[in-house]
Amino acid sequence: MAGGVALRRCNVNQQSLLVNVRGSAALALPLLWLTSTGLPAQSPARPFQLDSGTVVRLELHSGAREKGKLLSPYAPDSSRIRYCHYPAPPCRAGDERYRDPSTSDFSSLEVRRGTAWLPGLVIGGVVGVVFGLGVAGLAESLSETPNTTAQEISAVVGSTAFLGGLGALVGSAIEKWDAAPRDQPQ
Repeated sequence: MAGGVALRRCNVNQQSLLVNVRGSAALALPLLWLTSTGLPAQSPARPFQLDSGTVVRLELHSGAREKGKLLSPYAPDSSRIRYCHYPAPPCRAGDERYRDPSTSDFSSLEVRRGTAWLPGLVIGGVVGVVFGLGVAGLAESLSETPNTTAQEISAVVGSTAFLGGLGALVGSAIEKWDAAPRDQPQ
């Protein structure tokens, strides 16, 4: 034992090496645990189901699209899909915005996965930096005295914050949709 660590002398290609036994065990045990439990890619896929409250977009066979918020869970083996038009105030079964079509009435189903507010914020922020630098340069070229660092920073920060916020606002109006799998006969 050298310094509280168990070392073992190993001969590899006529060279003598000291191997940390505890370190090897600390690496080997998690690897053995992973191989015995199975990795996520080896497990079967969970059955697909959408919860009530999920916002969906349906494409009807006529080509029209409808957005709605599910009132009951939907699974591939469901025979009907119950939803209310979206965006709108909440509704209940029997209201005029309530729909209860058969799953054979639509050709595709998409699930809302948020909005594009973050890309809008980034794009607006980059445009704001460029705009702020341009404003600072223009102000300095028109002025008889050079801009101070604080003036240039305030021009860049102000335009970045304003245009970044505007970009996030525009991006929040753009919805992201993913196709939902369907296992039903057509």
